[in-house]
Amino acid sequence: SNLEAIRVKWFSAEALRKNGDAVDQQVADLVAAELEAHPDAKVLPKFHVPSSVLQKFRDVGARGDRMSDQWEEMLQQYYRQFRATEPDLVADLEGRMTGRYLTEKWDSKINDYLCREQKAIYSNLRTLWNNETAEDSDGSQDAKRRKIETPTQPAYKAGRVYVAEVLKNMVAMNPAIIGGSADVASSCGGHWPEIQGHFLPPAFAEKVPGASYSGRYIHFGVREHACLAILNGISSSSCLIPYCTLFTVFYQYGLPAIRMASISKFPVLYIGTHDSIDLGEDGPTHQPVELLPQLRAMPNLLVIRPGCVEEIVGTFQVFAAQYTDKQSISLYVDPKTVVRRPVFVMTSRGELGLPYKGNTGIKGTEGLWRGAYVLHDCVDEVPTGLVPPSGKGVPRAHHVTLPDIVLIGSGQDLALVMKTKEILLQWSKTFNERLRASFDGFPHVATSAAPAVLKVRIVSMPCWELFDEQDQEYQDNVLCSKYQKILRIYVEKAATKNTGHDKYAHMSVLMPSYGLSGKAADVERKLEFTPEFIAAKVWSSWMDRGRILPQAGDEADRGFSSWVSHLGRRAGSH
Repeated sequence: SNLEAIRVKWFSAEALRKNGDAVDQQVADLVAAELEAHPDAKVLPKFHVPSSVLQKFRDVGARGDRMSDQWEEMLQQYYRQFRATEPDLVADLEGRMTGRYLTEKWDSKINDYLCREQKAIYSNLRTLWNNETAEDSDGSQDAKRRKIETPTQPAYKAGRVYVAEVLKNMVAMNPAIIGGSADVASSCGGHWPEIQGHFLPPAFAEKVPGASYSGRYIHFGVREHACLAILNGISSSSCLIPYCTLFTVFYQYGLPAIRMASISKFPVLYIGTHDSIDLGEDGPTHQPVELLPQLRAMPNLLVIRPGCVEEIVGTFQVFAAQYTDKQSISLYVDPKTVVRRPVFVMTSRGELGLPYKGNTGIKGTEGLWRGAYVLHDCVDEVPTGLVPPSGKGVPRAHHVTLPDIVLIGSGQDLALVMKTKEILLQWSKTFNERLRASFDGFPHVATSAAPAVLKVRIVSMPCWELFDEQDQEYQDNVLCSKYQKILRIYVEKAATKNTGHDKYAHMSVLMPSYGLSGKAADVERKLEFTPEFIAAKVWSSWMDRGRILPQAGDEADRGFSSWVSHLGRRAGSH
Protein backbone atom coordinates (compact mmCIF):
# COMPACT_ATOMS: atom_id res chain seq x y z
CA SER A 1 0.00 0.00 0.00
CA ASN A 2 1.02 3.63 -0.26
CA LEU A 3 1.34 3.87 3.52
CA GLU A 4 3.64 0.88 3.62
CA ALA A 5 5.77 2.41 0.84
CA ILE A 6 6.05 5.63 2.84
CA ARG A 7 7.10 3.68 5.94
CA VAL A 8 9.79 1.85 3.96
CA LYS A 9 11.04 5.16 2.53
CA TRP A 10 11.39 7.01 5.84
CA PHE A 11 11.74 4.26 8.48
CA SER A 12 14.40 1.98 6.93
CA ALA A 13 18.11 2.67 6.92
CA GLU A 14 18.57 1.34 3.38
CA ALA A 15 15.95 3.67 1.82
CA LEU A 16 17.19 6.71 3.74
CA ARG A 17 20.76 6.22 2.49
CA LYS A 18 19.53 6.15 -1.13
CA ASN A 19 18.31 9.75 -0.79
CA GLY A 20 21.87 11.03 -0.65
CA ASP A 21 20.94 13.87 1.72
CA ALA A 22 23.41 14.47 4.58
CA VAL A 23 20.64 14.72 7.19
CA ASP A 24 19.03 11.53 5.87
CA GLN A 25 22.41 9.78 6.21
CA GLN A 26 22.53 10.72 9.91
CA VAL A 27 18.91 9.57 10.39
CA ALA A 28 19.78 6.31 8.62
CA ASP A 29 22.53 5.65 11.15
CA LEU A 30 20.05 6.23 14.01
CA VAL A 31 17.48 3.94 12.42
CA ALA A 32 20.12 1.24 11.87
CA ALA A 33 21.06 1.45 15.55
CA GLU A 34 17.42 1.07 16.60
CA LEU A 35 16.94 -1.89 14.24
CA GLU A 36 19.67 -3.79 16.08
CA ALA A 37 17.02 -4.59 18.68
CA HIS A 38 14.88 -6.08 15.86
CA PRO A 39 17.29 -8.29 13.86
CA ASP A 40 14.57 -9.72 11.59
CA ALA A 41 13.10 -6.32 10.64
CA LYS A 42 14.30 -3.90 7.99
CA VAL A 43 11.73 -1.20 8.87
CA LEU A 44 10.97 0.26 12.28
CA PRO A 45 7.66 -0.91 13.85
CA LYS A 46 4.59 1.25 13.34
CA PHE A 47 4.79 2.38 16.96
CA HIS A 48 8.35 2.72 18.10
CA VAL A 49 9.90 4.56 21.06
CA PRO A 50 13.64 5.12 20.58
CA SER A 51 15.69 3.29 23.18
CA SER A 52 17.35 6.50 24.40
CA VAL A 53 13.94 8.13 25.00
CA LEU A 54 12.62 5.00 26.70
CA GLN A 55 15.63 4.85 28.98
CA LYS A 56 15.27 8.53 29.88
CA PHE A 57 11.67 8.08 30.94
CA ARG A 58 12.53 4.96 32.93
CA ASP A 59 15.25 6.87 34.73
CA VAL A 60 12.77 9.61 35.58
CA GLY A 61 10.34 7.02 36.92
CA ALA A 62 13.02 5.43 39.08
CA ARG A 63 14.02 8.83 40.43
CA GLY A 64 10.36 9.54 41.24
CA ASP A 65 10.09 6.24 43.11
CA ARG A 66 13.11 7.17 45.22
CA MET A 67 11.66 10.62 45.95
CA SER A 68 8.34 9.04 46.92
CA ASP A 69 10.09 6.68 49.31
CA GLN A 70 12.01 9.59 50.84
CA TRP A 71 8.78 11.57 51.27
CA GLU A 72 7.02 8.64 52.92
CA GLU A 73 9.95 8.13 55.29
CA MET A 74 9.97 11.85 56.18
CA LEU A 75 6.23 11.71 56.84
CA GLN A 76 6.55 8.72 59.15
CA GLN A 77 9.43 10.42 60.94
CA TYR A 78 7.21 13.50 61.45
CA TYR A 79 4.48 11.32 62.93
CA ARG A 80 6.92 9.66 65.33
CA GLN A 81 8.55 12.91 66.39
CA PHE A 82 5.41 14.95 67.11
CA ARG A 83 2.79 12.37 68.05
CA ALA A 84 3.41 12.89 71.77
CA THR A 85 3.70 16.69 71.76
CA GLU A 86 1.24 17.58 68.96
CA PRO A 87 -1.30 14.72 68.84
CA ASP A 88 -4.09 16.78 67.23
CA LEU A 89 -1.80 18.05 64.48
CA VAL A 90 -0.53 14.57 63.71
CA ALA A 91 -4.05 13.10 63.73
CA ASP A 92 -5.23 15.82 61.34
CA LEU A 93 -2.37 15.18 58.93
CA GLU A 94 -2.83 11.41 59.06
CA GLY A 95 -6.51 11.85 58.31
CA ARG A 96 -5.85 14.10 55.33
CA MET A 97 -3.25 11.74 53.88
CA THR A 98 -5.86 8.99 53.90
CA GLY A 99 -8.57 11.18 52.33
CA ARG A 100 -10.38 12.30 55.51
CA TYR A 101 -10.25 16.08 55.20
CA LEU A 102 -13.00 17.04 57.66
CA THR A 103 -12.91 16.62 61.41
CA GLU A 104 -15.25 14.16 63.11
CA LYS A 105 -17.48 16.93 64.49
CA TRP A 106 -17.09 19.21 61.50
CA ASP A 107 -20.76 20.23 61.46
CA SER A 108 -21.40 20.64 65.19
CA LYS A 109 -21.16 24.44 65.14
CA ILE A 110 -23.24 24.60 61.96
CA ASN A 111 -26.05 22.59 63.56
CA ASP A 112 -25.95 24.82 66.66
CA TYR A 113 -26.05 27.87 64.40
CA LEU A 114 -29.06 26.53 62.51
CA CYS A 115 -30.94 25.81 65.74
CA ARG A 116 -30.41 29.40 66.91
CA GLU A 117 -31.56 30.84 63.59
CA GLN A 118 -34.60 28.58 63.44
CA LYS A 119 -35.60 29.57 66.96
CA ALA A 120 -35.39 33.26 66.08
CA ILE A 121 -37.26 32.78 62.79
CA TYR A 122 -40.07 30.39 63.75
CA SER A 123 -41.01 32.29 66.87
CA ASN A 124 -42.32 35.06 64.58
CA LEU A 125 -43.20 33.10 61.44
CA ARG A 126 -46.90 32.96 60.65
CA THR A 127 -48.96 30.16 59.12
CA LEU A 128 -50.84 30.37 55.83
CA TRP A 129 -54.00 28.25 55.70
CA ASN A 130 -55.22 27.07 52.34
CA ASN A 131 -58.83 27.11 53.50
CA GLU A 132 -59.39 29.63 56.29
CA THR A 133 -63.14 29.00 56.33
CA ALA A 134 -62.71 25.33 57.11
CA GLU A 135 -60.08 26.05 59.74
CA ASP A 136 -62.08 28.72 61.59
CA SER A 137 -65.58 27.25 61.39
CA ASP A 138 -65.01 24.68 64.11
CA GLY A 139 -65.36 27.33 66.82
CA SER A 140 -62.53 25.79 68.83
CA GLN A 141 -60.17 27.73 71.04
CA ASP A 142 -57.36 27.03 68.54
CA ALA A 143 -59.42 28.50 65.72
CA LYS A 144 -60.17 31.63 67.75
CA ARG A 145 -56.52 31.96 68.63
CA ARG A 146 -55.55 31.78 64.96
CA LYS A 147 -57.82 34.72 64.26
CA ILE A 148 -56.24 36.80 67.01
CA GLU A 149 -52.56 35.96 66.60
CA THR A 150 -50.79 38.00 63.95
CA PRO A 151 -47.05 37.34 64.34
CA THR A 152 -44.72 39.95 62.97
CA GLN A 153 -42.53 39.12 59.99
CA PRO A 154 -39.09 37.81 61.10
CA ALA A 155 -36.12 40.06 60.49
CA TYR A 156 -34.19 37.98 57.99
CA LYS A 157 -30.51 38.42 57.24
CA ALA A 158 -29.14 38.77 53.74
CA GLY A 159 -28.42 35.57 51.88
CA ARG A 160 -24.73 36.46 51.68
CA VAL A 161 -24.67 36.90 55.48
CA TYR A 162 -26.20 33.47 56.12
CA VAL A 163 -23.70 31.84 53.76
CA ALA A 164 -20.76 33.68 55.32
CA GLU A 165 -21.82 32.68 58.83
CA VAL A 166 -22.19 29.01 57.90
CA LEU A 167 -18.84 29.11 56.10
CA LYS A 168 -17.21 30.73 59.13
CA ASN A 169 -18.37 27.90 61.40
CA MET A 170 -17.14 25.35 58.89
CA VAL A 171 -13.73 27.03 58.54
CA ALA A 172 -13.35 27.23 62.33
CA MET A 173 -13.93 23.48 62.72
CA ASN A 174 -11.85 22.26 59.76
CA PRO A 175 -8.19 23.24 59.37
CA ALA A 176 -8.13 21.76 55.85
CA ILE A 177 -10.29 24.56 54.42
CA ILE A 178 -8.42 27.33 52.62
CA GLY A 179 -9.80 30.01 50.36
CA GLY A 180 -9.87 33.60 49.30
CA SER A 181 -11.55 36.30 47.31
CA ALA A 182 -10.65 38.56 44.40
CA ASP A 183 -10.77 41.78 46.38
CA VAL A 184 -14.48 41.67 47.39
CA ALA A 185 -14.34 39.72 50.68
CA SER A 186 -15.60 42.74 52.62
CA SER A 187 -18.89 42.56 50.70
CA CYS A 188 -19.17 38.82 50.06
CA GLY A 189 -17.78 37.54 53.34
CA GLY A 190 -15.31 34.70 53.53
CA HIS A 191 -12.38 36.07 55.56
CA TRP A 192 -11.92 35.90 59.32
CA PRO A 193 -8.34 36.89 60.25
CA GLU A 194 -8.67 35.67 63.84
CA ILE A 195 -9.43 32.17 62.50
CA GLN A 196 -7.56 31.98 59.20
CA GLY A 197 -4.79 34.53 59.42
CA HIS A 198 -3.32 35.63 56.08
CA PHE A 199 -1.46 33.53 53.53
CA LEU A 200 1.40 35.96 52.98
CA PRO A 201 5.19 35.93 53.31
CA PRO A 202 6.31 36.39 56.94
CA ALA A 203 7.95 39.65 55.86
CA PHE A 204 4.45 41.17 55.73
CA ALA A 205 3.85 40.44 59.43
CA GLU A 206 4.66 44.01 60.48
CA LYS A 207 2.02 45.45 58.15
CA VAL A 208 -0.45 42.58 58.27
CA PRO A 209 -0.69 40.82 61.66
CA GLY A 210 -0.97 37.09 61.23
CA ALA A 211 0.81 36.99 57.87
CA SER A 212 2.55 33.65 57.34
CA TYR A 213 2.58 30.67 55.04
CA SER A 214 0.36 28.86 57.52
CA GLY A 215 -2.46 31.34 56.83
CA ARG A 216 -5.63 29.94 55.28
CA TYR A 217 -6.86 33.04 53.46
CA ILE A 218 -5.34 34.03 50.12
CA HIS A 219 -5.48 37.63 48.94
CA PHE A 220 -5.95 37.13 45.20
CA GLY A 221 -6.45 40.79 44.31
CA VAL A 222 -8.54 41.69 41.25
CA ARG A 223 -7.58 38.48 39.46
CA GLU A 224 -10.71 36.37 39.14
CA HIS A 225 -9.48 33.88 36.56
CA ALA A 226 -6.15 33.41 38.34
CA CYS A 227 -8.02 32.94 41.62
CA LEU A 228 -10.20 30.13 40.27
CA ALA A 229 -7.32 28.49 38.38
CA ILE A 230 -5.23 28.45 41.58
CA LEU A 231 -8.11 26.76 43.42
CA ASN A 232 -7.99 23.99 40.80
CA GLY A 233 -4.30 23.50 41.52
CA ILE A 234 -4.92 23.38 45.27
CA SER A 235 -7.73 20.85 44.86
CA SER A 236 -5.74 18.60 42.56
CA SER A 237 -2.44 18.42 44.42
CA SER A 238 -2.90 19.02 48.14
CA CYS A 239 -4.83 17.83 51.16
CA LEU A 240 -6.87 21.03 51.25
CA ILE A 241 -10.47 22.05 50.56
CA PRO A 242 -10.50 25.26 48.47
CA TYR A 243 -13.25 27.88 48.31
CA CYS A 244 -13.79 31.31 46.80
CA THR A 245 -16.25 34.15 47.39
CA LEU A 246 -17.11 36.64 44.64
CA PHE A 247 -19.95 38.67 43.22
CA THR A 248 -21.77 36.15 41.03
CA VAL A 249 -21.22 38.19 37.87
CA PHE A 250 -17.43 38.23 38.36
CA TYR A 251 -17.27 34.46 37.97
CA GLN A 252 -17.68 35.06 34.25
CA TYR A 253 -14.02 36.11 34.19
CA GLY A 254 -13.11 32.61 35.40
CA LEU A 255 -15.56 30.35 33.56
CA PRO A 256 -12.74 28.43 31.81
CA ALA A 257 -11.31 27.53 35.22
CA ILE A 258 -14.74 26.44 36.49
CA ARG A 259 -15.15 24.36 33.35
CA MET A 260 -11.79 22.70 33.97
CA ALA A 261 -12.79 21.95 37.57
CA SER A 262 -16.00 20.35 36.31
CA ILE A 263 -14.17 18.24 33.74
CA SER A 264 -11.56 17.22 36.30
CA LYS A 265 -14.11 16.68 39.09
CA PHE A 266 -12.29 18.98 41.50
CA PRO A 267 -14.56 19.54 44.55
CA VAL A 268 -14.09 23.30 44.74
CA LEU A 269 -16.63 25.45 46.58
CA TYR A 270 -17.69 28.60 44.70
CA ILE A 271 -19.81 31.15 46.56
CA GLY A 272 -21.49 33.77 44.38
CA THR A 273 -23.36 36.63 46.06
CA HIS A 274 -25.45 39.47 44.56
CA ASP A 275 -27.20 36.90 42.38
CA SER A 276 -29.89 38.89 40.57
CA ILE A 277 -31.51 42.27 39.95
CA ASP A 278 -31.94 42.44 43.74
CA LEU A 279 -28.48 44.01 44.06
CA GLY A 280 -29.92 47.31 42.84
CA GLU A 281 -27.90 50.43 42.18
CA ASP A 282 -24.86 48.79 40.54
CA GLY A 283 -27.11 48.20 37.57
CA PRO A 284 -27.02 45.75 34.66
CA THR A 285 -23.21 45.46 34.62
CA HIS A 286 -23.37 43.72 38.01
CA GLN A 287 -26.74 41.96 37.74
CA PRO A 288 -25.98 38.40 36.52
CA VAL A 289 -29.23 37.55 34.78
CA GLU A 290 -27.57 35.14 32.33
CA LEU A 291 -24.90 33.44 34.47
CA LEU A 292 -27.20 30.99 36.28
CA PRO A 293 -28.25 29.29 33.00
CA GLN A 294 -24.61 29.25 31.86
CA LEU A 295 -23.55 27.42 34.99
CA ARG A 296 -26.48 25.00 34.85
CA ALA A 297 -25.43 24.04 31.33
CA MET A 298 -22.00 22.93 32.58
CA PRO A 299 -21.83 19.15 33.20
CA ASN A 300 -20.61 17.83 36.57
CA LEU A 301 -21.20 21.17 38.30
CA LEU A 302 -23.74 21.40 41.12
CA VAL A 303 -25.43 24.80 40.99
CA ILE A 304 -27.45 25.48 44.13
CA ARG A 305 -29.57 28.58 44.77
CA PRO A 306 -30.96 28.12 48.29
CA GLY A 307 -34.10 29.96 49.38
CA CYS A 308 -33.68 29.98 53.17
CA VAL A 309 -31.11 29.38 55.90
CA GLU A 310 -32.10 25.70 56.17
CA GLU A 311 -31.35 25.16 52.49
CA ILE A 312 -28.05 27.02 52.90
CA VAL A 313 -26.99 24.62 55.65
CA GLY A 314 -28.13 21.72 53.48
CA THR A 315 -25.97 23.07 50.65
CA PHE A 316 -22.86 22.92 52.80
CA GLN A 317 -23.79 19.42 53.92
CA VAL A 318 -24.06 18.31 50.28
CA PHE A 319 -20.65 19.80 49.56
CA ALA A 320 -19.06 18.28 52.66
CA ALA A 321 -20.49 14.84 51.88
CA GLN A 322 -18.00 14.62 49.02
CA TYR A 323 -15.26 14.52 51.65
CA THR A 324 -17.04 12.21 54.09
CA ASP A 325 -19.10 9.79 51.97
CA LYS A 326 -18.30 7.73 48.91
CA GLN A 327 -20.87 8.59 46.29
CA SER A 328 -21.58 7.24 42.84
CA ILE A 329 -23.78 9.29 40.53
CA SER A 330 -24.77 7.01 37.69
CA LEU A 331 -27.08 9.18 35.61
CA TYR A 332 -24.39 11.33 34.02
CA VAL A 333 -23.34 10.69 30.44
CA ASP A 334 -19.70 11.00 31.49
CA PRO A 335 -18.36 7.41 31.40
CA LYS A 336 -16.23 8.03 34.51
CA THR A 337 -18.05 7.57 37.80
CA VAL A 338 -18.63 10.96 39.39
CA VAL A 339 -17.40 10.79 42.97
CA ARG A 340 -16.58 14.46 43.53
CA ARG A 341 -17.53 17.61 41.69
CA PRO A 342 -17.45 21.38 42.24
CA VAL A 343 -20.37 23.13 43.91
CA PHE A 344 -21.54 26.66 43.07
CA VAL A 345 -23.65 28.35 45.76
CA MET A 346 -25.57 31.35 44.45
CA THR A 347 -27.17 33.68 46.95
CA SER A 348 -28.58 37.15 47.35
CA ARG A 349 -27.41 40.57 48.41
CA GLY A 350 -30.71 41.25 50.20
CA GLU A 351 -32.86 39.46 52.74
CA LEU A 352 -33.42 35.74 52.29
CA GLY A 353 -36.27 33.99 54.05
CA LEU A 354 -39.82 32.70 53.83
CA PRO A 355 -42.95 34.78 54.49
CA TYR A 356 -44.74 31.92 56.29
CA LYS A 357 -44.16 28.34 57.42
CA GLY A 358 -44.13 25.36 55.14
CA ASN A 359 -46.87 22.82 55.79
CA THR A 360 -45.42 19.54 54.50
CA GLY A 361 -43.05 18.72 57.35
CA ILE A 362 -40.05 18.63 55.02
CA LYS A 363 -37.03 20.49 56.35
CA GLY A 364 -34.97 22.54 53.93
CA THR A 365 -31.82 20.66 54.94
CA GLU A 366 -33.47 17.39 53.86
CA GLY A 367 -35.32 18.63 50.80
CA LEU A 368 -32.19 20.13 49.31
CA TRP A 369 -30.62 16.69 48.94
CA ARG A 370 -33.39 15.92 46.43
CA GLY A 371 -32.88 19.13 44.47
CA ALA A 372 -36.57 20.06 44.75
CA TYR A 373 -39.36 19.38 47.20
CA VAL A 374 -42.88 20.48 48.11
CA LEU A 375 -42.59 23.28 50.63
CA HIS A 376 -46.21 24.41 50.96
CA ASP A 377 -48.94 22.17 49.61
CA CYS A 378 -52.56 22.87 48.70
CA VAL A 379 -53.92 21.10 51.79
CA ASP A 380 -53.39 22.11 55.40
CA GLU A 381 -52.88 18.65 56.86
CA VAL A 382 -49.62 16.86 56.08
CA PRO A 383 -50.30 14.24 53.37
CA THR A 384 -49.44 10.63 54.17
CA GLY A 385 -45.97 9.72 52.93
CA LEU A 386 -44.80 13.32 52.59
CA VAL A 387 -42.84 13.37 55.86
CA PRO A 388 -39.49 11.57 55.50
CA PRO A 389 -39.35 8.20 57.25
CA SER A 390 -37.35 8.14 60.46
CA GLY A 391 -33.63 7.82 59.90
CA LYS A 392 -33.75 8.22 56.14
CA GLY A 393 -32.96 11.92 56.05
CA VAL A 394 -34.61 12.55 52.68
CA PRO A 395 -38.28 13.16 51.93
CA ARG A 396 -40.53 10.91 49.95
CA ALA A 397 -43.18 12.28 47.67
CA HIS A 398 -46.68 10.84 47.78
CA HIS A 399 -49.59 13.24 47.49
CA VAL A 400 -53.30 12.51 47.36
CA THR A 401 -54.86 15.96 46.91
CA LEU A 402 -53.82 17.44 43.59
CA PRO A 403 -53.26 21.16 43.08
CA ASP A 404 -54.58 23.35 40.30
CA ILE A 405 -51.31 25.27 40.00
CA VAL A 406 -47.70 24.44 40.89
CA LEU A 407 -45.45 27.46 41.48
CA ILE A 408 -41.71 26.76 41.35
CA GLY A 409 -38.96 29.04 42.63
CA SER A 410 -35.45 29.19 44.06
CA GLY A 411 -33.42 31.67 46.08
CA GLN A 412 -35.27 34.90 46.82
CA ASP A 413 -37.90 33.88 44.27
CA LEU A 414 -39.08 31.16 46.64
CA ALA A 415 -40.46 33.84 48.97
CA LEU A 416 -41.84 35.65 45.92
CA VAL A 417 -43.95 32.67 44.80
CA MET A 418 -45.07 32.04 48.38
CA LYS A 419 -46.37 35.61 48.62
CA THR A 420 -47.94 35.11 45.20
CA LYS A 421 -49.83 32.09 46.53
CA GLU A 422 -51.21 34.18 49.37
CA ILE A 423 -52.57 36.73 46.90
CA LEU A 424 -54.02 34.02 44.65
CA LEU A 425 -55.88 32.46 47.55
CA GLN A 426 -57.40 35.82 48.47
CA TRP A 427 -58.34 36.57 44.85
CA SER A 428 -59.86 33.13 44.48
CA LYS A 429 -61.91 33.56 47.64
CA THR A 430 -63.11 37.01 46.55
CA PHE A 431 -63.92 35.72 43.05
CA ASN A 432 -65.98 32.86 44.46
CA GLU A 433 -67.86 35.16 46.81
CA ARG A 434 -68.77 37.53 43.99
CA LEU A 435 -69.68 34.65 41.70
CA ARG A 436 -71.95 33.15 44.34
CA ALA A 437 -73.52 36.55 45.08
CA SER A 438 -74.39 37.00 41.41
CA PHE A 439 -76.64 33.91 41.62
CA ASP A 440 -78.55 35.02 44.72
CA GLY A 441 -82.24 34.31 44.29
CA PHE A 442 -81.75 31.34 41.99
CA PRO A 443 -83.18 28.02 43.11
CA HIS A 444 -80.93 25.66 45.09
CA VAL A 445 -78.12 28.25 45.44
CA ALA A 446 -78.44 28.35 49.22
CA THR A 447 -78.03 24.57 49.50
CA SER A 448 -75.30 24.15 46.89
CA ALA A 449 -71.67 23.73 47.92
CA ALA A 450 -69.41 26.76 47.92
CA PRO A 451 -66.98 26.94 44.99
CA ALA A 452 -63.55 25.52 45.79
CA VAL A 453 -60.69 27.89 46.47
CA LEU A 454 -57.82 27.72 44.03
CA LYS A 455 -55.39 24.98 45.04
CA VAL A 456 -51.74 26.08 44.78
CA ARG A 457 -48.60 24.07 45.54
CA ILE A 458 -45.23 25.73 46.21
CA VAL A 459 -42.14 23.79 45.09
CA SER A 460 -38.67 24.84 46.13
CA MET A 461 -36.15 23.87 43.44
CA PRO A 462 -32.69 25.00 44.59
CA CYS A 463 -30.70 22.55 42.43
CA TRP A 464 -31.65 21.20 38.99
CA GLU A 465 -28.79 18.70 38.91
CA LEU A 466 -29.77 16.96 42.16
CA PHE A 467 -33.43 16.89 41.15
CA ASP A 468 -32.59 15.36 37.76
CA GLU A 469 -30.75 12.57 39.58
CA GLN A 470 -33.91 11.48 41.45
CA ASP A 471 -36.09 8.67 40.19
CA GLN A 472 -38.90 9.53 37.80
CA GLU A 473 -41.61 8.78 40.33
CA TYR A 474 -40.29 11.35 42.78
CA GLN A 475 -39.96 13.99 40.07
CA ASP A 476 -43.49 13.36 38.81
CA ASN A 477 -44.97 13.47 42.30
CA VAL A 478 -43.30 16.75 43.21
CA LEU A 479 -44.20 18.56 39.98
CA CYS A 480 -47.41 16.66 39.18
CA SER A 481 -45.97 16.37 35.68
CA LYS A 482 -48.19 13.39 34.78
CA TYR A 483 -51.31 15.53 35.04
CA GLN A 484 -51.92 17.61 31.95
CA LYS A 485 -54.44 20.02 33.43
CA ILE A 486 -52.25 21.06 36.37
CA LEU A 487 -50.53 24.30 35.41
CA ARG A 488 -46.86 24.57 36.36
CA ILE A 489 -45.18 27.99 36.39
CA TYR A 490 -41.51 28.69 37.17
CA VAL A 491 -40.51 32.12 38.53
CA GLU A 492 -36.85 33.17 38.54
CA LYS A 493 -35.45 36.67 38.30
CA ALA A 494 -31.85 35.38 38.12
CA ALA A 495 -32.27 33.74 34.71
CA THR A 496 -33.23 34.74 31.18
CA LYS A 497 -35.76 33.27 28.75
CA ASN A 498 -35.31 30.02 26.80
CA THR A 499 -32.80 28.55 29.22
CA GLY A 500 -34.36 25.21 30.13
CA HIS A 501 -37.22 26.03 32.48
CA ASP A 502 -39.70 24.45 30.07
CA LYS A 503 -38.35 21.08 31.22
CA TYR A 504 -40.14 21.59 34.53
CA ALA A 505 -42.96 24.02 33.79
CA HIS A 506 -45.51 24.98 31.13
CA MET A 507 -44.71 28.65 31.60
CA SER A 508 -41.93 30.66 33.20
CA VAL A 509 -41.59 34.23 34.43
CA LEU A 510 -37.98 35.16 33.76
CA MET A 511 -35.81 38.14 32.96
CA PRO A 512 -36.63 39.50 29.48
CA SER A 513 -33.44 41.56 29.29
CA TYR A 514 -30.54 42.88 31.33
CA GLY A 515 -31.41 44.61 34.59
CA LEU A 516 -31.70 48.25 35.60
CA SER A 517 -29.95 50.62 37.95
CA GLY A 518 -31.94 51.70 40.99
CA LYS A 519 -33.09 50.57 44.40
CA ALA A 520 -33.86 46.87 44.47
CA ALA A 521 -37.57 47.33 45.15
CA ASP A 522 -37.90 49.88 42.34
CA VAL A 523 -36.04 47.65 39.87
CA GLU A 524 -38.19 44.63 40.77
CA ARG A 525 -41.36 46.70 40.38
CA LYS A 526 -40.22 48.08 37.04
CA LEU A 527 -39.39 44.60 35.75
CA GLU A 528 -42.61 43.16 37.23
CA PHE A 529 -41.08 40.87 39.84
CA THR A 530 -43.43 41.69 42.71
CA PRO A 531 -46.04 39.35 44.23
CA GLU A 532 -48.87 41.38 42.68
CA PHE A 533 -47.40 41.26 39.17
CA ILE A 534 -46.59 37.55 39.43
CA ALA A 535 -50.06 36.78 40.81
CA ALA A 536 -51.67 38.67 37.93
CA LYS A 537 -49.65 36.67 35.40
CA VAL A 538 -50.44 33.38 37.11
CA TRP A 539 -54.14 34.24 37.38
CA SER A 540 -54.26 35.21 33.71
CA SER A 541 -52.47 32.02 32.70
CA TRP A 542 -54.84 29.96 34.82
CA MET A 543 -57.92 31.55 33.29
CA ASP A 544 -56.37 31.12 29.86
CA ARG A 545 -55.14 27.58 30.46
CA GLY A 546 -57.63 26.15 27.95
CA ARG A 547 -55.44 27.53 25.20
CA ILE A 548 -52.16 26.82 26.98
CA LEU A 549 -52.58 23.14 27.82
CA PRO A 550 -53.31 21.01 24.73
CA GLN A 551 -55.94 18.31 24.92
CA ALA A 552 -57.06 15.49 22.63
CA GLY A 553 -59.13 16.81 19.75
CA ASP A 554 -57.82 20.36 19.96
CA GLU A 555 -57.58 22.26 16.71
CA ALA A 556 -55.40 25.14 15.65
CA ASP A 557 -56.75 28.56 16.60
CA ARG A 558 -58.74 29.72 13.56
CA GLY A 559 -60.40 32.72 15.13
CA PHE A 560 -63.54 33.29 17.17
CA SER A 561 -65.09 29.87 16.58
CA SER A 562 -62.13 27.92 17.93
CA TRP A 563 -61.77 30.37 20.82
CA VAL A 564 -65.37 29.71 21.80
CA SER A 565 -64.68 25.98 21.79
CA HIS A 566 -62.28 26.56 24.69
CA LEU A 567 -64.58 28.88 26.60
CA GLY A 568 -65.58 26.28 29.18
CA ARG A 569 -62.00 25.65 30.18
CA ARG A 570 -61.12 29.34 30.02
CA ALA A 571 -63.78 30.19 32.60
CA GLY A 572 -62.19 27.91 35.17
CA SER A 573 -63.79 24.49 34.93
CA HIS A 574 -61.75 21.70 36.52
